[in-house]
Amino acid sequence: MKYSCKIVKRATIVACLLSLAIVGPGFGAENRVTPTVDRLADLTTAERQDEFPAIGCAADGQLWVAWVSCDGQKDGVVVSRLGDVGPSAPIALSGEAGDCWRPAMERDGSGRLWVTWSQNNDGNWDICGSYLAGDDWSKAIRLTDNPGNDICQQTVTDAGGQLWMAWQAVVDQNFEIFVARLSPDGLDGVQNVSRDPAGDWEPALAADSTGTVFVGWDSYRNGSYDILVNRVIAGRPTDPMPVAASADYEAHVSLAVDKQDRLWVAWDNGGPNWGRHGDARTRLHSRRSVHVRCVDPDRIRVPKKPVMSALPEGMRKFCELPKLRVDGSGRLWLFMRHMQNLTPPGFRKVGGQLRPYQARGIWNPYAICCTDGAWSSPAKLPVSNGRNDMRTAICTDAAGDIRVAWSEDGRKPTRAEEPVNHNVHAARIRLDEAAGSDLDGVALAESSPDTTVEAQPVPEPPRYELTVGDTSYRLLYGDTHRHTDISRCAMNYDGSLMDTYRYAIDVARLDFLAISDHDQDLLKHRYSRDQQGPLQDYAWWRSQKYCDLFYIKDRFLPVYGYEHGGSYARRGGHKNVLYVERGLPCYEEDSPEELFHVLRDKEAIAIPHQLADGGSATDWGKWNPHFERVAEIFQARGSYEYFGTPRQAPVERKSNYLQDALGSGVRIGVIASSDHGLVHGAYAGVYAREFTRRGVLEGLKARRSFGATDTMILDLRLGDNLLGEEIEIDNDPTFQVFAQGMQKLKLVEIVRDGVIVYSTKPDASSTKFQFTDTDLKAGDGAYYYLRSQQEENDWAWSSAIWVRRRG
Repeated sequence: MKYSCKIVKRATIVACLLSLAIVGPGFGAENRVTPTVDRLADLTTAERQDEFPAIGCAADGQLWVAWVSCDGQKDGVVVSRLGDVGPSAPIALSGEAGDCWRPAMERDGSGRLWVTWSQNNDGNWDICGSYLAGDDWSKAIRLTDNPGNDICQQTVTDAGGQLWMAWQAVVDQNFEIFVARLSPDGLDGVQNVSRDPAGDWEPALAADSTGTVFVGWDSYRNGSYDILVNRVIAGRPTDPMPVAASADYEAHVSLAVDKQDRLWVAWDNGGPNWGRHGDARTRLHSRRSVHVRCVDPDRIRVPKKPVMSALPEGMRKFCELPKLRVDGSGRLWLFMRHMQNLTPPGFRKVGGQLRPYQARGIWNPYAICCTDGAWSSPAKLPVSNGRNDMRTAICTDAAGDIRVAWSEDGRKPTRAEEPVNHNVHAARIRLDEAAGSDLDGVALAESSPDTTVEAQPVPEPPRYELTVGDTSYRLLYGDTHRHTDISRCAMNYDGSLMDTYRYAIDVARLDFLAISDHDQDLLKHRYSRDQQGPLQDYAWWRSQKYCDLFYIKDRFLPVYGYEHGGSYARRGGHKNVLYVERGLPCYEEDSPEELFHVLRDKEAIAIPHQLADGGSATDWGKWNPHFERVAEIFQARGSYEYFGTPRQAPVERKSNYLQDALGSGVRIGVIASSDHGLVHGAYAGVYAREFTRRGVLEGLKARRSFGATDTMILDLRLGDNLLGEEIEIDNDPTFQVFAQGMQKLKLVEIVRDGVIVYSTKPDASSTKFQFTDTDLKAGDGAYYYLRSQQEENDWAWSSAIWVRRRG
């Protein structure tokens, strides 16, 4: 592997030049200092994609930075020493790895500087590590061998010099938090500290002077993400202590212990009912704010002057991913990530209609310090424009000063959705020597009473299976159309890849998910295709990599996918392309003919959506019966069943709805999926033979599917023939029907060739019946599908069965 570093002269970024060194409301100017950022090194170049840094101080005082470096084909973990004349050439630690993720760094009591990371070994993610002893780094050690994925590790050294590691692991089809002692001999005393069937995420560690180790994480056990902290005393974990357990989204915890052995806890808050039922524009990233608490020793106390009040008004809506650290002078530092909203005001014309501008935003890391009993002004790290989920790494050097490493992707305000190249930087951050370090001066109050909340049960989707002959089909609920901050359209609000997988696994309880970000954004070709190169598709690489990170055997299937988006005229409408296997290209050939040509030998499916959406509608004249097996009958914009349908999408193209396509001879099944923003409002129901990616795509190709706005059940059969099939018969067709809702069903109907031929009002949560059509004449054919209405505004639609009566 070839690596290189860019050596730069040390340059001090004067605080007054930082764009947000502003006195915030509620603080006197006499207390407001601003940190100074002394930039040390730019560690990488444009030859590779480099991110996920970690930073640590070796026993000899030398600073090292580790990160993940990708060459366009594979990635690995490398380290570089920060010397007086610049960074050293990177050293590869992870061997010939294909996937690595989020290194962490910590020095143990014997002076060994450790780097740990997640690595994909033959389809399973394990934690690996390497340590610096003397001048050499050890060979990589595989630290975990759990049959499920092990990710999100963090390390800390206790007062006795023992190194501890905490991580997130799949156990019994669920994420749990584990902690263990770490040495060159591996892990010892592995313990599950979360011990709950709900999802537990992203641990943090800290240690005090008595030998106690604190483990923090966020858990979905109460039906919303809550912050829990566990003490490990003499190697034995106590029961988890809730620090933030309201109905709000409370996640991404960070811990630090001050010189008085008080535990400080920070997290970000995303508001109430995160990811739960909402209107068509409910977002996973509609807000974020950072909260801080002090635990001393069992009391939870809150600063009377919240950290958010120290920020300028314009920074208070989108602050997240906090990181705490106490420096050698005892000052508490808080790093956070803030999104600057760059969406133009007003409206633009699209197809003769006025629409708001699509969202634009850039995220940057900021540093803020608590000194003399008050929060400083925030300081933005230089050269730091990037996406949502990019973390900042922090350590203290031999003098006790704060050192930080971060990555950025070079995006510009004029094209905020388009990353240029990912690079890693490091800096020292300091305050004026006259700045105090009195944390005792921080006025604390008892925490508000919302720190406990009764459990809110997560509604489990129904489990249903049907059997025909010797074959059983399991009903799986999924979503083939969700976007993240990679896609331009709603990048500020759709959330990161991590947000989306949290939502799918814990909140929606999906069985499968295909994140389908736009091909133009995955390949950085939104504005021009002149850019070409081996690193052009890094976002596509990262999207596929996260599919493997969050795979949970027999519980959750991330499916590789992207959106081939475009106009009716140029691309024949929008389609989501799903693959069985990883490593296939993100194709952006324009015409349907060109797209299907390059897909011809791939295990893939293309799902049309926005079927009658004006200039983005589907060109049914270019329908491909091999790849386009199902269509999105419903999504965030609304229904595309027929013109005038309930919950119809507002933008219309008459004669282009699903019933129009079926009437013209297009034999296509249906699903529903989300698109931008919608949560708990669009489901793809698929009857699959096996719980695998191939099983999901086989069910879609067979059209054994239905679309629904809730986790409803539709089971339509004609003898031994299932929904989606084509059949010839000699007699009147008799259909067997089962329909079930999460609430009472108001209406269940059978539609033949666009006309309702049978209707019933169950006034119950389920119904089962038979229907015989005596009007189908010999020699005629028709399509039949099932439609149900739950309460006032939830609907489900089955794929059709095509029937021809022999003459």
